[in-house]
Amino acid sequence: MRISNLVIILNGFLYPLVNIMHFKIVAGKSPYIFNFVPTFCADYVEIPGTGMEAVTNNYTYRIPEQQNLWEASRVILRRLRTLVNTPMVGINERGQPVEDFSEYDILREAMANQMAHADHFSPRRSCIHVFDDRIEFLNPGGMPMPLDVMESSFESQPRNPVIAKLFRLAHLSENLGYGLRKLKRWQEVTGRPMRIETTINSVKVIFDLQTREAEKSDVAKNVAKNVAKNVAKNLTERQQRIIAIISENPHTTRAEIASAIGVATKTVERELVSLSDILRHVGSKKSGHWEIIHIK
Repeated sequence: MRISNLVIILNGFLYPLVNIMHFKIVAGKSPYIFNFVPTFCADYVEIPGTGMEAVTNNYTYRIPEQQNLWEASRVILRRLRTLVNTPMVGINERGQPVEDFSEYDILREAMANQMAHADHFSPRRSCIHVFDDRIEFLNPGGMPMPLDVMESSFESQPRNPVIAKLFRLAHLSENLGYGLRKLKRWQEVTGRPMRIETTINSVKVIFDLQTREAEKSDVAKNVAKNVAKNVAKNLTERQQRIIAIISENPHTTRAEIASAIGVATKTVERELVSLSDILRHVGSKKSGHWEIIHIK
């Protein structure tokens, strides 16, 4: 007999057993859950590295065992919050900063969808893997309907409708089949890819992250541009052009700067001497790089 055909009687009313189990998975206590679903697990792991070889390394964080999906979701959301950008977009009427939570909202939707669509009776675990360059939401159980149908309609067919409804009531997920569209906004919001990989018995949703190296590079470029802008009022036009070239490409050479502004290399070298309290060259002339060190 299928579990979905079983019912229990509570206070004279008939309730499908599968719905009761879904509610217990979300809000029940772990001893009760494990009695009925021994493989129950909502896992979250942060792994240093980017390739499959990183999985063999020690993880830097793994979610402690939680009583139920609701408590697991609270912990996971706090971790996901640290992985995304929430830039300030304005000030409200109370004078408080207003942040853009678009990236976080997409990952929150992905987590809620994962829990609502997972096959919690499968021996495989539902898990979120966080690598340096991506987040993978891995779910046991295939797609409820073809991906192209989900993308072209508002149909919603969660494997666990009670879990899906509870997350919607808590405003953690979308309604009316908008969830997939929200996930696909990742590229629009971040400029980085989002993709879905499916097999007959699993689904993996992957969000590319900005690597720490790329983030540091972007910060360095922004700092260089801001410094160049701040010092511009104290420099000659030629010196401003030299600063602009170096801020765009710290590895540029004196000869390349001279060629770009149309002067002799000796002239550039004299200007660089004048800019010695702002610029410094690290390393050899051929393989070194420039650093902006001071706001004049």
